[in-house]
Amino acid sequence: MGYILSKAEFKYYLNKYYREYTKEKLDKNYYTAIEAKKLTTKLIESVLKWKLSSSIRYPINKLIIKKAKYVINDINKFKRGKIKDTKFEKILDKITKGIVIRVFIKHICKPEEYAIYDKWMYRAFIMDAERVLLDSKKVVAKAEDYNQFNKWFSKKCKAHPTYTPKEVDGAYMMWGKYLDTKKEFKSSHNID
Repeated sequence: MGYILSKAEFKYYLNKYYREYTKEKLDKNYYTAIEAKKLTTKLIESVLKWKLSSSIRYPINKLIIKKAKYVINDINKFKRGKIKDTKFEKILDKITKGIVIRVFIKHICKPEEYAIYDKWMYRAFIMDAERVLLDSKKVVAKAEDYNQFNKWFSKKCKAHPTYTPKEVDGAYMMWGKYLDTKKEFKSSHNID
């Protein structure tokens, strides 16, 4: 037996949790980066520090930021559509092999094409698409699942046409976060 987020629950997670979360946690530079025609090294550094905030103390994450700043011209070319996705993948290889940051950089460049992909969204996706509640220790956003995830996310955006993709992302992200923190969800919603 599985569980799919209803429209009423979608509104609940969006209004009660996500809008509060954005006031407190979402970096102001995130929206600046999305809307900018050209990213600066300072702006890419700011949004990557925000995205990596829980693990920024690790030297590898400081190196990711440094590498992203080094290829900022290529990131801007991708943002303007001057570099194709296949070539940009090779540029991203210079920054990181990790799918979450790779997709985040793509998302900053082309938010309508690339949905944010992290453990919260992955958990919501798996719960909704496969009806499986993942244990928090087993949640790892997998590169091979991203295309399927992105198609799922597009369907969710179409299912909620009065909301922006960012709001759809926010509601599902908060639901994914909730699924991790509420152990009673499994028994109260009859999840096998």
